[in-house]
Amino acid sequence: MSIKQAVAEQLAKLPVGQPFDVQSVPLYTQARKSVSSALSQLAVDGVVRRLARDVYYRPEHSRFGPLPPRDSDVMAFALQQTDGFIVGAAYLNNRGLSTQVPTVIEIASSKTRPRVVTYGKLKFNVVRAICAPVYPGDKRFLQMLHTVDRLRRLEGADPDHVVVHFVDEIAGLERAQRERLEVLSLQARPGVRALIGAMLEKGAGQSSVRLSQSISAASNYLTPVSIQVLPDMRKWQLRSTRKVV
Repeated sequence: MSIKQAVAEQLAKLPVGQPFDVQSVPLYTQARKSVSSALSQLAVDGVVRRLARDVYYRPEHSRFGPLPPRDSDVMAFALQQTDGFIVGAAYLNNRGLSTQVPTVIEIASSKTRPRVVTYGKLKFNVVRAICAPVYPGDKRFLQMLHTVDRLRRLEGADPDHVVVHFVDEIAGLERAQRERLEVLSLQARPGVRALIGAMLEKGAGQSSVRLSQSISAASNYLTPVSIQVLPDMRKWQLRSTRKVV
């Protein structure tokens, strides 16, 4: 059996429309050049289609011809490749916090260098995560931290609306979850720690000593959030840039 036939047999076991990279083909470690050449030939034959360099998929066929992979499958592949999580406008849009539909999807990762990658029609901007997630629930809190870190640069979203949403989310957390959010927040910049502290106080009804001690009493942190949303913001050295109407 030729390498091309062996590769074709292995690919037949993969789900239709699911992206895969060359390195995931079992024979790749034994015969890299041969596997790469076989995939190129299979792409010419129409067995697979190329999505990006060294990335392919088995196309689903309709009466109009081969179909591209679903965006959700491409998204899952990108997250797997980067070991990251969605942040930015795509995250806000998915949660109903923004009307903006991003042309570039932002992924935060602690294991992959920052870069821009394109898979088919989807473009991804990989940015550095505030810290590496340790537990499965960490990604949820890191997405919150990344959003809070960019409150002053949000497009298509109201900072007050976003913070109210997070405060409501914090109110529903168990004590251990709130403590985990505090620990992760300590790795963010001081202004973010101050905002999370004020949000925890509003949502959980108690002050975080750890976060309070981590910010300087001599510093002021500007925020686009109104004092009506976070009444205790001055206690956290926060100063609203929002005009009082």
